[in-house]
Amino acid sequence: MKRSQKSGFTLVEVIVVGILMTFLVAMILPLAWDAVGQPSIDMMIDCRMGQEAQLTAMSLAADCGGCLPRKRAEISGVKCEARFAGAAIGEDETTLILSYDATPAVVVTYAVDADEHTLVRAQGEVSVVVAENVYYMHLDDTELDDRIKVTLTFSFRDPDSTGIPDKYRRPYRYIFYVPKGVAS
Repeated sequence: MKRSQKSGFTLVEVIVVGILMTFLVAMILPLAWDAVGQPSIDMMIDCRMGQEAQLTAMSLAADCGGCLPRKRAEISGVKCEARFAGAAIGEDETTLILSYDATPAVVVTYAVDADEHTLVRAQGEVSVVVAENVYYMHLDDTELDDRIKVTLTFSFRDPDSTGIPDKYRRPYRYIFYVPKGVAS
């Protein structure tokens, strides 16, 4: 008796190969994610936190840079209408207060909005969000005689949450120094 010479695979062979391929893909897919996907997300988070810190630095530099930044509509030809006088820490120790030698007195404050996780700059009735993803602001005027140390903690996700993996809620700490006062 001769057996027919049909080419092809049996159903059992196809099922076994399919199961082996599924296990192989299941093992390789997480490795591919760790090699390509995760570094991209980490880089995006690092860049976003760096951008928020840079926006904060630019705002503080503009406010402490000698003269109060003016609105375009208020430019009157006078070089400096309100000169930076100095910085202080508010009574609640969570607010940075910048003062200017203008008449009437001009005061700019920086504080963290704990509900929105933003750094807010307020001047009179006008409040502006300077940076997002800010969770803590620590002010220290004892480290240096002529400056206030402003330590801001940024985080892409809530650093105190336990439901988010550690790699997504790591803190980014940036330190800024603000002059206490300007010598006359």
